[in-house]
Amino acid sequence: MSAVTELGETSAGGGEGEITYVSYGGEHHLPLVMSLVDEELSEPYSIFTYRYFVYLWPQLTFLAFDPKDGKCVGTVVCKMGEHRGSFRGYIAMLVVLKPYRGRGIATELVTRSIRVMMESGCEEVTLEAEVTNKGALALYGRLGFIRAKRLYRYYLNGVDAFRLKLLFPRPDPSLHPMMLGNERDDQHMDSPYLFAVTLVTLLCLKVTYLTWHVFLSIHVRLMKKHVLPLHVFINWHYRMKNSNCM
Repeated sequence: MSAVTELGETSAGGGEGEITYVSYGGEHHLPLVMSLVDEELSEPYSIFTYRYFVYLWPQLTFLAFDPKDGKCVGTVVCKMGEHRGSFRGYIAMLVVLKPYRGRGIATELVTRSIRVMMESGCEEVTLEAEVTNKGALALYGRLGFIRAKRLYRYYLNGVDAFRLKLLFPRPDPSLHPMMLGNERDDQHMDSPYLFAVTLVTLLCLKVTYLTWHVFLSIHVRLMKKHVLPLHVFINWHYRMKNSNCM
C-alpha cells in the first residue's frame, strides 16, 4: 500500500472499485494537481496561482486516487475569506479524469471542501462554470447551487460563464430569541408560569380601569355641583394619596 493510500480515506466508487481521498499533504501533491488541471481545464494557470491556493488554504484542496495503481484521478482546489461584508468560500478548480467520471468522485470532492468551509464559518460558496459545461452545471445544481449571474465572455476562449452560489442557512443574530423559536421557548410558552403572569396582568388592567372609572364619576358629580374645578380635584387626590402612603 502506498503512502498516499495510508493517509487517505477510502470510499466506494459506484461499484467500479474504491477511490481514496486525501487532503493536500505538501509539495509532493502540487505536481499532481497542476497536471490534472492543465490537462482538463480550458484556463491556463501559472505555478504562482496554484501555490497561492494550496499554501494559504491547504485544508480546502483534496485529491482522489485510484488505489489500484496510485494514480491521481481528481482534485478540487478552493479558498475562503472576507468578501463584501461576508465570509465566503470559493471553488477555483474541480477536475476528474474522463474515464472516472460518473462515479460520484466530483461530488465527493466538492462535498468535502464545502464541509470544511461550513465548519470554518463560511456563509456562502461561489464559483464560475462555463455555460456549455452541462455536466458541471448539473453537478452543482444537485448540490444546491443556484445561477446568480451570467458573465459574458468570461473565459479566455470567449465562452460565457454562470456564477453559481450556494447559501448556508444561518439564523439572523438581530432577531430576538423568541422570534427564532426553539424547543425551550415552546415549553416556556406552555408553562403555568406564563399563565399566571398573564392572569395577574389582566387583573391589574381591570383594577386600573375601575379606579379611573370611579375617579371620573366623582369628578363629573362635583363639576355638576360647581364645587371643585378639575385641577383642584386632581391636586387634592394626589395629596390624599401621598398622605395615605406616609
